[in-house]
Amino acid sequence: MSTTKVLHVIARMNVGGTARYVSELVEAIPNSKLATGFVQGSEVEDPSVRQLPLVRVNHLGRKISLVNDYKAWRELRAIVYECKPEIIHTHTFKAGLIGRLVRGPHKHIHTFHGHLFEDNSFSSLAKKLITLVEKWLAPRADVLVSVGLNVGSVWVNRGFGVLLVLVGLKFLITA
Repeated sequence: MSTTKVLHVIARMNVGGTARYVSELVEAIPNSKLATGFVQGSEVEDPSVRQLPLVRVNHLGRKISLVNDYKAWRELRAIVYECKPEIIHTHTFKAGLIGRLVRGPHKHIHTFHGHLFEDNSFSSLAKKLITLVEKWLAPRADVLVSVGLNVGSVWVNRGFGVLLVLVGLKFLITA
């Protein structure tokens, strides 16, 4: 049984596949905890959240806000200082941005749960900016993970090097 302390970080746990994936990880890994913000607008929080060891990051959410994102980073930094995880495992862009900026002796794992390159709700400028930020953040992670071959191949083709790709319960290494 693992005694490694893992802090999973995600902006929000809205109903869907990503929330289920993260909740299963938190449940499966002893000594892990979830740091998350709140769902926003008409979103509904996934019911799995009620059973998880959880700490709320009050200013963490999907919407980009320099003021709230800075406050969320400070909150997360305090949480990390208090719980002293050996691994911070971030999920999705916003949590990955804030979590990988929290420095310390811990290791960083970041999981790409998708990509935005075909999402028309983002402008081409926003997509380019997010890609630049992700390229800047990539070296700040000890391990980059992708859920699925399609997502992994998109990130690798955009110059992100080697990713662990989770397909079912198997990891593949993509270069």
